[in-house]
Amino acid sequence: MKKKMILVLISVASLVAFLLIFMTMVFPFSFLSFNKSYTYEADAVIVEIHNTNLKQLKRNEIRFIKEGLTKERIQYILQTFEQEWLTSRDAVKFTNSDTESILNNVKETRNILLDIGLHPDFPAKGGEQLKDLINSLQVLEDEIDNLHNSKSSLSIKTLNLSFQNLHKSFTSTLTNFETFIETMDNLLEGDF
Repeated sequence: MKKKMILVLISVASLVAFLLIFMTMVFPFSFLSFNKSYTYEADAVIVEIHNTNLKQLKRNEIRFIKEGLTKERIQYILQTFEQEWLTSRDAVKFTNSDTESILNNVKETRNILLDIGLHPDFPAKGGEQLKDLINSLQVLEDEIDNLHNSKSSLSIKTLNLSFQNLHKSFTSTLTNFETFIETMDNLLEGDF
């Protein structure tokens, strides 16, 4: 009788351990997971496109930016697109708070652009590109928010797909930012 009880306890403990390990491996942010982290390995092509766009933007002379607060703001916006998980070919580990941090960066970037657009010296003809960029950031915010709020129920496969789509959205938003900067440069040169 004692042997049966011990065998049952061992079986139950093994089953619980297996379930916890399974949940940790398949659903890394679930409430049963004991190691709430996820490792994202970006697609090399997406990283290359993103890094190329980022380098090109940095290389271009940004003439409409005057020294002072605007230049600092643009530098902050660039940091949003220079996050390690967007630029690294290596795997990057995410914890529970990382998506919230990414969301806060994007919100701050959108607020900075709204502030720039309200500045009295902002050229009216640049409003359309600014609006497109702000809308792009709003879509990005929604994607990050959805990911952040639902990640506890997402499997590794779904997390991979979600982060890959988010990475593509960041790259697309970077392209919108580049268009905005080029438009501002052209407006100041009188090309419009």
